[in-house]
Amino acid sequence: MFYDDSYDPINNITEINGVDGLLYTYMHFARNSIDVNYQLAYKNKTTVQVGSRIGQLARFASGYHHLHYQILKGDVYVNPLAVIAPHLDTKPPEIWGVHFVAWNDGSREFTAQGVDCIALQDRVDIVAEINDSHEELVSLGRSEPVWVYDLWWEVCSVGSNQCTLHTTHQFDEMPTMWGAMRFAANRYYANRHPWNSRSSYRNPPRANFVLLTNFDDPLNNFIGHWDTNDMQNGTYTVTVTAEDFAHHTTTHSERVCIDNS
Repeated sequence: MFYDDSYDPINNITEINGVDGLLYTYMHFARNSIDVNYQLAYKNKTTVQVGSRIGQLARFASGYHHLHYQILKGDVYVNPLAVIAPHLDTKPPEIWGVHFVAWNDGSREFTAQGVDCIALQDRVDIVAEINDSHEELVSLGRSEPVWVYDLWWEVCSVGSNQCTLHTTHQFDEMPTMWGAMRFAANRYYANRHPWNSRSSYRNPPRANFVLLTNFDDPLNNFIGHWDTNDMQNGTYTVTVTAEDFAHHTTTHSERVCIDNS
């Protein structure tokens, strides 16, 4: 399938059914730029060879010339970053901050308040602020962050070896519901600060945010949280680890004090 709109290159799109069973989608071609041989292959229902020219990328007035590239495997989206080779990223991701806010009340962030740890009570949401700007993009004058491959967090009691590991989502693929039901993905991720407006979408440097605790909902209703009432009062270390597609990792730890007495 291909669609060539002479008046709106934003919608110019083509899909290729791969012999590997994947559906490849490309979007944002320039007007009337779909290659004639590609059109003939579509008309005659013949195979398009790897490396064949499809069309020319559209130019955007904003200067942000880009291609939308999507890979669909059955009912899940395959992450293109997981299959593009070689992966040239040599810079590990950065965790700019880990924030603790009252569950479902993003206006109330827990702070240290003069003590050597962040004082927590009751049910808590944990938000990680992450930047993973690829060097390839920076070299092209772009600083948009991409997303990491994996992310997890661990709670360890200070003074003991007791730790609890919490996982999120490994980005080999993405459930189609996150695309069809955009609100679902937005319950986990944001490119603006989730509970106030201090983050700018347009002005770099930027970070992406993930609501880590929402992944702890066993019913997938996006209402997960860390219930500190299940913990003994005391001091803990919360460590967040981010891993990119080149398997570079970085960690960020915060010391918290739980007191639900």
